[in-house]
Amino acid sequence: MSCGTLAGAGRGLHLAKRLEGDIVVSGTEYAISGRSGWFTTAAKAGLTLAVAALLVASCSSASDNQSSSPTSQGVGATDFTIAPEGEPKSGGSVTYGLEAESDGFNPTVNRFAISGHMVAQAVFDTLAVLNDAGEPQPYLAESITPNADFTSWQIKVRSGVTFHDGTPLTSAAVKSSLDAYKASALTGSALGPVTGVTIVDDLTVEVAMSSPWAAFPSGLTGQIGYVVAPSMTDPATSEAGQRAPVGTGPFKFVSWTPNQSWVGEKNTSYWQEGLPYLDQVTFRPIPAVRTRQDALTTGELQMMHTNAPEVIAELRTAAQAGELQLVEDRGESEESFILLNLDKAPLNDIRVRQALAYATDTETYNEVINAGVAVVANNVFSPGTKYRVETGYPAYDVAKAKALIDEYKADPTTSGEVSFTLATTPTPESQRSVELLQQQWAQAGINVTIKTVDQAAFIPTALTGEFDANLWRQLGAPDPDVDYIWWWSGEGKPNILNFPNLNDAQIDAALNKGRQSSDPEVRKQAYADLQKRMNEVLPYIWLNHTIWAVAANNNVRGILQEKLPSGGRAYPIGGVGSFGGVTRLTGVWLAN
Repeated sequence: MSCGTLAGAGRGLHLAKRLEGDIVVSGTEYAISGRSGWFTTAAKAGLTLAVAALLVASCSSASDNQSSSPTSQGVGATDFTIAPEGEPKSGGSVTYGLEAESDGFNPTVNRFAISGHMVAQAVFDTLAVLNDAGEPQPYLAESITPNADFTSWQIKVRSGVTFHDGTPLTSAAVKSSLDAYKASALTGSALGPVTGVTIVDDLTVEVAMSSPWAAFPSGLTGQIGYVVAPSMTDPATSEAGQRAPVGTGPFKFVSWTPNQSWVGEKNTSYWQEGLPYLDQVTFRPIPAVRTRQDALTTGELQMMHTNAPEVIAELRTAAQAGELQLVEDRGESEESFILLNLDKAPLNDIRVRQALAYATDTETYNEVINAGVAVVANNVFSPGTKYRVETGYPAYDVAKAKALIDEYKADPTTSGEVSFTLATTPTPESQRSVELLQQQWAQAGINVTIKTVDQAAFIPTALTGEFDANLWRQLGAPDPDVDYIWWWSGEGKPNILNFPNLNDAQIDAALNKGRQSSDPEVRKQAYADLQKRMNEVLPYIWLNHTIWAVAANNNVRGILQEKLPSGGRAYPIGGVGSFGGVTRLTGVWLAN
């Protein structure tokens, strides 16, 4: 499938969310900051901004939450990991297979999808991370403290930390990073409420807001949370930083050969004592999922991620036989859907959007396209997660769909034609998906022309609004506020990340209510209102919730839930803004 991803302020606020082109659509990752989609369905790339992965829970030893026996927690997911014997060992290298390449590694200007975040997590640290309950915790920051009404936040970073080039981490470096994100066309809208950043002392900055932003720390777990070296925000050297990034992270940049490999070596001066364990990490972009799978089987890779349902099914079988380890994400996940442009006829008519929902046989789609592995979607929130409520989304009913189309055609105020273009990327999986949908919708009298767009050009279609409907993958932040930028109308301000061109006062009100309150019950009600209204307006035709899996050879340890500096465990898979399929290698080590 194709997907698009954008990174916005919170999730990386770059234009980087995955398109099911996976903002990374089928083979290439991109990040955008404002609109959303599966760029491959995740098309609003920059949603790196926040643009999350599913909560993965596994039962295991208290030391690293891994288990020698499979544990099932979550919809259809089972973990197969090997419990460590003894203390972690230092040394060795891991080659990790990514689904796509990125266009550079400066988070203030480059678009990150899942693959981009994998590299970024190696070379940079975010100011905050999510714990295993999905709650933001200080990370590179020592503390993140609001005033009484959440209109100002003080961020204090840890002392004694240095960037890879020897430059000390100071409040000035944090300010230069945040200022760069705010000024960036890619990520600026993700920091919409921010009016200024001032230095309080050598380690502390104060971030002023135009309106309350109680969920601000969640945004700092994604793209806008990466603190880059001052050289990367200096106009004279920032371009070089895209190719050779400099951060405070566990691994220092060594080399990057686009479409082949990115290599990093151990940061021996890392601020977390004893970490990382590995001497070297290599990331290899391998868009062809079968090729990636074969490389793991032959030992060419030690780890990989995938969201391909048929491959996940095969990996489950191999893991059950003890041939490899497998961990799947759970909890809140990205969604695969059809992104609709509400400014384009006939999709600007609610009757046509309702007809599309009624005409989509998601059960058959899931069996044919996803081998029955994925979970059918009818909502932006996954089943069993804390914000989800039932919304009465249209169930499959061809007769109702046809009646709505007939009504539209008979309306003298319309053109009478129900025809539009459905775009995707040139992968076999994506082509099969749109062809099946084309057939289903034709039964209701809907005429669809399929358009194939290269990944590099696919995401920009969502940003510019030059599309009718796109096969997309996106959304899925553990904290819904991180997805704010994809739905907010702009309320008079430009928001290129609002890919469907939503302009709905009720949606804006729900988003603002959820953003401005720290009361869990108030936030739950806000997001209940949001999803109900979303399924009335229908900017998306839901397909399925995405499952991401991380597979590893049997000598890999520490795959999940590294210990956090403040205690507790990190979010297992994803949690970087709103991206699934992302794991940090900081705590990974080799048994032999």
